[in-house]
Amino acid sequence: MPSFIFASIIGGETTAAVIVPLSRSMKLREATTCFLTIESAINSIFSVVLFFAFVGVLNTEGTSWLPAISSITTQFLVGVVLGALFSLLWIFVLYLFREQKFLYVLTLGLVLVAYSLTTQFGGNGILAVLVFGVVLGNYTVANRLFKMKINIDSYFKQFSSFQEEISFLLETLFFVFLGLTFAINSALFAKNLSVGILILIILLATRFAATKTSTFRSELSRDRRTIWLMCPQGLTPATLATLAVSLQLPLADTFLNIVIYVIILTNIVTTVGSYLKMRKK
Repeated sequence: MPSFIFASIIGGETTAAVIVPLSRSMKLREATTCFLTIESAINSIFSVVLFFAFVGVLNTEGTSWLPAISSITTQFLVGVVLGALFSLLWIFVLYLFREQKFLYVLTLGLVLVAYSLTTQFGGNGILAVLVFGVVLGNYTVANRLFKMKINIDSYFKQFSSFQEEISFLLETLFFVFLGLTFAINSALFAKNLSVGILILIILLATRFAATKTSTFRSELSRDRRTIWLMCPQGLTPATLATLAVSLQLPLADTFLNIVIYVIILTNIVTTVGSYLKMRKK
C-alpha cells in the first residue's frame, strides 16, 4: 500500500503554476495551451483523490477496496454536479449585474465557496472548480442548450487580467515552498538523486507513450515533443508528500526526499524543452 500511495503522489502531476504562464509566454497555439492546462488540472485531481483513497485503505489495514472505489466515484460525481450547478447559477448572476464593476473578485469568492461546499458534501473541490471554469468559459454552449441569449463576453478581459496576477502569485509561492521544503542530506544525496533520475526516466517514458496516443491523428501532433517535455511537477506532489509525513505514513520521510528531487528534475526537463522550442521558433 505505501507503493500505491507513493505512486499517487509522484505518478504524473503537472503543475498549473508553471504550465499556464510558461505555455502562454512561449506563445504556443491556443489548442496546445488549453490541452496542457486541462491536463494539469485533471492530473492534480487524480493525485489528490487516489492519495486519500489509498490512505483510507491503509488505515483500514487493507481489508477492503470497496470503500476506496466508492469514495473515488462519489468525489467525482459530486464534484462534477456541484461545479456545473454553481457555474450555471453564476452565469445568470453575471448577466443580471453586468453593469457592476469588480465582479471578477466576487467570482473568486464564489469559486472558494464552491470548493468548500463541494468538499463538505463529500465531493472533490478541485474537480468542482475545474468544472466551474469550463462551464463558465463555454457559456455559449449553455445558451444553446437552454435556448437563452446571455452575453457576458465583457467580463472575460477582466477575468484574463486577474488570472495572470493569480498565476504569478501561485508560481512564486510554489518555488518559495519548494526551497523551504528541500533539505540536502550529504549522506543520502547520491542515493536519492539516483532514485530521482530513475523515476524521471520512467515518467518520461510513460509520458511519451501517453502523448503519442492522445495526439494521434490530431492537430496537436505538431506540438507533440513540446507536450511531452512540458512535465513540471510541483505543488501537489510536494503538498501530498508533506501531508504523508504529518500523517506518519510508512516511508513518508523517504517519499518527501525523493519527491523533491523529482520535482526539481522535471522542472529542469521542462526548462530545456521550452528553450529548445523557443530556439526553433
